[in-house]
Amino acid sequence: MPFKLIRSNDSSAPIIQCGEEEKVLKAFFETEIQDDAVFAQHLLDLILASGCMQNELSGNLYNILIFKKKFTIENLFDDDETFTGNKTFLKKTLQQWLSFIDQI
Repeated sequence: MPFKLIRSNDSSAPIIQCGEEEKVLKAFFETEIQDDAVFAQHLLDLILASGCMQNELSGNLYNILIFKKKFTIENLFDDDETFTGNKTFLKKTLQQWLSFIDQI
């Protein structure tokens, strides 16, 4: 199942549908970003920053490393819970997430 955001009917953060392979990414959005437009925009700004080769942010449960073309999300307490993806995918997902939560 592809990773998909769906607008929530109850004015909360979007609902995420995804397969087993994206469950860490889903958990990251649901626990770290939620409906926090400022944090989501900060992540997007880090992705769009052309001069920086690498950024790292730690949240309550997850750490995100943003590299030149990829990103990795790691659970701070479970080494088996990681997700690596293309930075362009994360950029598009954050843009869509922001468009949904900006309408709350």
